[in-house]
Amino acid sequence: MQSCFSNLQSLLVPAALWWSSTMSTKAVKILFLLLLLLPMVSQAAAVSDTVTCRKIKGECAFLLCPLFKRATGTCYNGLAKCCRPLW
Repeated sequence: MQSCFSNLQSLLVPAALWWSSTMSTKAVKILFLLLLLLPMVSQAAAVSDTVTCRKIKGECAFLLCPLFKRATGTCYNGLAKCCRPLW
């Protein structure tokens, strides 16, 4: 496992040096901020359908819905099913 990380690090360091030598520091800062904001934006989108499922008294299931429940939508940005009781 350690060798996998060292191989990845040996690939990333030259790439980072290349980026810093070809781009201005302002452009690198902007790119860095965009990369920091990307997970927040994607996470906000993932919460919306999960919250909707919870509001209609559903629960999220990654595989099949439990017994006596039916799939009525999605959760976690389409990765899971929103399951509601049959009655």
